[in-house]
Amino acid sequence: MRRIIPPLPARIALSAAILVAACGGAASTSSPSPAASASIPAVSPSAEPSLPAASPSAAESASPSASAATDAVEIVAEDYSYGNVPASTPAGTAFTMRNAGAEAHELVLVRRNAGVTESFEELLQLPEEEVFNLITVTGQVMANPGETAQGEVVADQPGDYMMICFFPVGMTEIPEGTPGPDASLPIGPPHFTQGMLAEFTVQ
Repeated sequence: MRRIIPPLPARIALSAAILVAACGGAASTSSPSPAASASIPAVSPSAEPSLPAASPSAAESASPSASAATDAVEIVAEDYSYGNVPASTPAGTAFTMRNAGAEAHELVLVRRNAGVTESFEELLQLPEEEVFNLITVTGQVMANPGETAQGEVVADQPGDYMMICFFPVGMTEIPEGTPGPDASLPIGPPHFTQGMLAEFTVQ
């Protein structure tokens, strides 16, 4: 699909504190974090990076339903794209992620809710407060360069899905701990504005 660069209005601020909280002090994780419950933000490519705010719906974890998965697919994260994404896959497919890029990457899996007619491209341009009624975040994994993310995310229901990375351009390592107010973090645009998102269908 073509690169999506959302418009300047309604952009979401990604704070350094939420970024680090999402990492949980680990290089990769299979449990849901604030980043895993991200809404689909409209972000300007020139805006400072931010991770979207947490939502109760993100209780759908990256790994609890793994035992019910019928297939497993390894997604290869690069700078800035996902490789090995199927066009269509059965419900219950589990996705792992191997980071073959030079920057840290995540895979946030979202499903378009039943009855929603907007495309993912249109959803990316909506204000944050509207998006939670239209999509469901089903899980998140992340990994540093050269590593494989712990755990997996599962596409557990039929529907239209998208995998997306909100990490900022220039982040080569997932930070550990909680930074102070003077912490230096990357300020590049989110990876999805550079093309790191992919759509597929679950039957």
